[in-house]
Amino acid sequence: MVVCEKDTDGPSVSGGVCIFTSLDVPSSALPLHTSLQTVAVRIHSTSLITFCCLYLPPNTVIHQHDLNNLVDQLPAPFVILGDFNGHSTLWGSAKTNPRDRQIEQVLSDHCLCLLNHEEPTYFYEPTRSFHTLDLAICSPSLFPNLNFSVEKDLYNSDPFPVILSHDSDTGGKTFPPTYSYSRANWALFTQLAVIPDAMVKTESVDTDVQEVTNVLIAAADLSIPKVSSHSFQRY
Repeated sequence: MVVCEKDTDGPSVSGGVCIFTSLDVPSSALPLHTSLQTVAVRIHSTSLITFCCLYLPPNTVIHQHDLNNLVDQLPAPFVILGDFNGHSTLWGSAKTNPRDRQIEQVLSDHCLCLLNHEEPTYFYEPTRSFHTLDLAICSPSLFPNLNFSVEKDLYNSDPFPVILSHDSDTGGKTFPPTYSYSRANWALFTQLAVIPDAMVKTESVDTDVQEVTNVLIAAADLSIPKVSSHSFQRY
């Protein structure tokens, strides 16, 4: 459940989810044609953003086309928050279940970004174990300015409160130097970026990725000039 503040018209509610909108933030409910337990609103703060709250029950069969249909109805940029009941090592779970493959497929098919790190969002009392069931997914354009965090206090509940904040103050920030691809020496880069078969045939995928990354970065540093850091001014 996403709670901002209750407005005079009350919350938008659907099944097991609801969204409360603040009095001082203009918002409007977004009608959705879906059988899923979900509700969405469009909120205008610094820009117009769609917020969708979704609940996927653990023992209910969810069809992939229903998830795709929901995403297709959300005006971009958007944020989807909710209890997906999916276990995956991608967001910190120790195990996986069939639901996680559906979620990963949605992320891949629609080029979406997962905001979760590896913090658990749920405490299961019978086994005294922690799980990550609540996810935050967003459009790529929102990803650089959204900060995801999890409260440490359960407040006498099972799920931990999830906090999603927007970093709207970009004025005066200094960014690291970036590659100037228009001035790159691609012939030299090709000579330096050599990845032999032995490099990607170790027992660890993580080791393979790191080795390849190191080669590409080293080749880039020697063949692609960098633009000095600068301060980004908000217009």
